[in-house]
Amino acid sequence: MASSDGTQKISAEKFNIQKIIGDIDSLLERLPTLEHSATGLTPNNTDRNNVSDGNPNNGNKGGNIPSINGGDSNQKKEIDENKNGHNVSDQDPCARIWTLLTFGSSADNKENNSEAKDSVNSSRSSNDSSNQSHLERITKTLTQVKAALIELKKLEEGELGKRIQPHLRRVDAILGPQAPAPADSSPFTLTEANLREISKEIMKIKNQIPSLLKLSLTGPGSYNNSETIKNSHACSAFHGNLNPHKSTIFEKSSFFREIEEIYVHLDDRKDEKFFLSCFAMLPENAVVKRRLLTYWWVGEELVKTSNDGKTAENYVDQILKTFREKGLIKPAKKELRGEAKSYRMHPLVRSVVIKLSEKKFFAFNDNGILTGNLSDSNKRACVTKSSVPLDTVLTKEQVAEQDQEVKKFDEEWRNLNQEHLFTIFNVNEPFPDLKLQLLAKKKELSVVEWLSKMKNVKVLYLGRWQKSATYHIEVESIEFLKGLKSMKELRLLSLQGISRINELPSSIGKLSKLMILDVKACHNLEELPQEISRLKELRYLDVSDCYMLDRMPKGLSSLTKLQVLKGYVIGNPQSGSFGTLDDLKDLKHLRKLTISASSHEVPTSKDPEFPTPKDLLALKSLGTNGALRKLTLAWGSKQGTVAQKTSRVPSYKKTPSMLRRKLSKKSSYESPEAKLPEKLEKLDLQCYPGTEIPSWLVPSNMKSLKKLFIRGGGLETLKNEKWTVETLCLKYLIGLKLDWIELQQRFPNLAYLEKVGCPRITFCPCDEDGVWKKPTSN
Repeated sequence: MASSDGTQKISAEKFNIQKIIGDIDSLLERLPTLEHSATGLTPNNTDRNNVSDGNPNNGNKGGNIPSINGGDSNQKKEIDENKNGHNVSDQDPCARIWTLLTFGSSADNKENNSEAKDSVNSSRSSNDSSNQSHLERITKTLTQVKAALIELKKLEEGELGKRIQPHLRRVDAILGPQAPAPADSSPFTLTEANLREISKEIMKIKNQIPSLLKLSLTGPGSYNNSETIKNSHACSAFHGNLNPHKSTIFEKSSFFREIEEIYVHLDDRKDEKFFLSCFAMLPENAVVKRRLLTYWWVGEELVKTSNDGKTAENYVDQILKTFREKGLIKPAKKELRGEAKSYRMHPLVRSVVIKLSEKKFFAFNDNGILTGNLSDSNKRACVTKSSVPLDTVLTKEQVAEQDQEVKKFDEEWRNLNQEHLFTIFNVNEPFPDLKLQLLAKKKELSVVEWLSKMKNVKVLYLGRWQKSATYHIEVESIEFLKGLKSMKELRLLSLQGISRINELPSSIGKLSKLMILDVKACHNLEELPQEISRLKELRYLDVSDCYMLDRMPKGLSSLTKLQVLKGYVIGNPQSGSFGTLDDLKDLKHLRKLTISASSHEVPTSKDPEFPTPKDLLALKSLGTNGALRKLTLAWGSKQGTVAQKTSRVPSYKKTPSMLRRKLSKKSSYESPEAKLPEKLEKLDLQCYPGTEIPSWLVPSNMKSLKKLFIRGGGLETLKNEKWTVETLCLKYLIGLKLDWIELQQRFPNLAYLEKVGCPRITFCPCDEDGVWKKPTSN
């Protein structure tokens, strides 16, 4: 409907896609009648120059072209023409109209324009053929619009259809009502203005109808972070059916066949199909950390912890590299340092993997949604929250389907032989203990009794695996942990990020085969039990970010197979009940150590209390006689009761005894034995309170050091010595003053620099991310 100012207003009445399709059909029926009428111009237009631009001096007032019916049918007009298109000429209206009717891709347009420029002097054709080509273009485009509307019609009734309505109303406004047919059989009158307007409006129709991929990105459960797989027929199939798991068209697509070919040839002997299914089991577009996969696969004993000098991380990296090269996964974020620590699987790839793996490894329903049911082998079970929000209105069919799934769920868990189960994984349940209680009730048991019967469980992953720390998970009680004592085969126990766990039961010492204990970010954890020293098979112990933890138990020296220890807390050195670094010096396999230290005495500006000479000797022993290659030292931690203890320290005044202690300490630091391990490959210093590089860090003695990270703290200068470091990361060092020339002189082997929040480090050729990489030579 047109308004008084000539513009069109969008109708507010109920929109009907079918009516639009009918209007297009009607227009398509009328267009062929233009073939015989769009053949010439009026006698007044015999001079091509007279209709070029609407100039009144050229004999055409206002540039309006009279009815084509009045023209001489034998009159010919020349236009620029080539094989694929026409070039616009300032003196050729038909050529300008052709430009308006260019409906191909931008790449086609560029090709057409390029070819047209080279064919200015090419042969000329008649208005009959050019106008016929225009009409063919219009017909083709209207047909495309009709096909798109038919696809949109399938979505009209759903939630997604509501989002499409504004676009369709715009299409309705552009097409407008059908013009009444003339009373007589006279041909339809077509002017240059008519053609131009038709061309513009049809182009607007194409632009106003968004791709179904764009529409799918806006709906609930959408692929918000996915990227288009370009030039893939699978995308078209996916757009036509938003549930590819049930789409036969998707299964027949070349993309599906390509992924299927890769999947079929994965090595079953190396469990590659299961490894890939672990990505598909997690929610769509989930960011999956390498650490999670390492823990999980080591827990199921599918990846060796060490062999021939290779670590479990090396094996996992090789698996992920294979998947990445095949296009099955990709890094979740930009690789600044040339290494990826987290990955993501594209939704379409995930759909194919779910379809192909069926229920062999994990239980999916007919819609490809992970359920809390058991896999076909009854070996793995996932703890999941309801996938249907409570306020969702379901159809009768959906209610019946859901009821059927609930009955199947109840029956499977009621008849389950717990001894067959060896993996329980919490996918997204924020209250795992309550869910375990619910499952226990299926067998009319308490949660402790129920867990006690799972004698063959190898992996119990109840904690948070999500990359975002904002994902909250908690337990009502730690009573369920008492049920773990009978899990004699348990290899992995993860309680990561679970709130309200303030202690671990002493019975944890009975888990004789436990290899990985992950209590990272258990913010309420106050103490580790002494019985942890009985875990002779332990390889990984992660207690990092446990801010209430202020001590480590004695006896960790008995964990002779320990390889990775994160979050080791330096307790009060005056208390004999705490563990110290000296307890670790005999751990020959410890290759990665993270230490959190808080000085209970006031540190000096140059020589903080930690590390003491005794600490340095223990660290040196770990590096010289052991496998320690990666070390992180963190100062100023607020873990445990440090804040309260330091608040009780009186104001400081340097007494003679303190000065003597400082001098004695300084002489101890200068001892050739009080140095960091010479074989360290990576050193990470966090919040170092000194202003100068400490005396125990001697660059000339650390020839193997390749990575140096210094983050936060009061450091102001670096030693004027040459380092062997190749990767240097400097963050939030507001007092450190250096320029690019000095950096290159002190780090001649530097290949990668990352500088963030260091305003006094100047003239570095870093990019917007604060990164500089050494140019590679050809």
